[in-house]
Amino acid sequence: MFQIRSWPNVILHLDGDAFFASVIQAVNPRLKGKPVVTGQERGIATAISYEARKYGITRAMRIPEIKKICPQCIIVDSDYELYDLFAKKMFSILRSFTPYIEEYSIDEGFADIKGLRRPLHMSYHEIGKTVKNKIESSLGISVSVGISLTKSLAKLASSFHKPSGFKLVDGPSIESLLDKTPIQNIWGIGYNTTAYLQKLGIQTALQFALQPEEFITNHLTKPFFEIWRELRGNKVYELNTNEKKSYQSITRSQTFHPPTNDIDILWARLFHHIEDAFYTARNCQYEVKGLVIF
Repeated sequence: MFQIRSWPNVILHLDGDAFFASVIQAVNPRLKGKPVVTGQERGIATAISYEARKYGITRAMRIPEIKKICPQCIIVDSDYELYDLFAKKMFSILRSFTPYIEEYSIDEGFADIKGLRRPLHMSYHEIGKTVKNKIESSLGISVSVGISLTKSLAKLASSFHKPSGFKLVDGPSIESLLDKTPIQNIWGIGYNTTAYLQKLGIQTALQFALQPEEFITNHLTKPFFEIWRELRGNKVYELNTNEKKSYQSITRSQTFHPPTNDIDILWARLFHHIEDAFYTARNCQYEVKGLVIF
């Protein structure tokens, strides 16, 4: 279907697996392999190790509930300064391979590695594997790496074999990746759009990408047309390599799936977003003028 035989673009996506919990396990080796949850100071789970997820523990779950379903779970306070330290080291390792990096979030980023095969004397597969192994061995955390032609495809690739996953998706492999990806797992497609597309008979990323351009433009808005192009191997989203140092405003929000009227869950998520926003403000040494809840 996708007649792309070369590498017009090569984007690497790096994602820390259960990053906050993984960092806590890295600095406390006795916690390796054990169910760990961060967020004791808030009374809710803010990060869950993969070992804890097996018990059905989810983010924003209250600590008493966690202890009921997993009495052996180790619950610890969050340490944002420690997370930031590990994130800086993780990205510094990535920068040792290429300066063209977008730090998308504290535990997630993109890198442009096109043209690096000759100077690094490695294939793109070897570059990705080396980045992953160097970070994991240096920091003691688990990361997943995906490589493909666009940011959207690279992000899908990195999530394919989590945790500690690695996947390279070239042009001929795009169709196979998309066929195994549910529509709701596409970066940028939320719950409401998923429900709408499913009503139109679209269940997978491949079915979405196979739609003609006219179908996309008639049924969806411009952002989804851009996603459609990215999934077909056409780069739309450029890397933002500028370090984020200033903000006019700092916003944190979330779509709940499924929707909820549970006041405890809503308060828990609100407190989480407020702390996350103020963490960014503190790092920028801002004096906050106002707070708006919407």
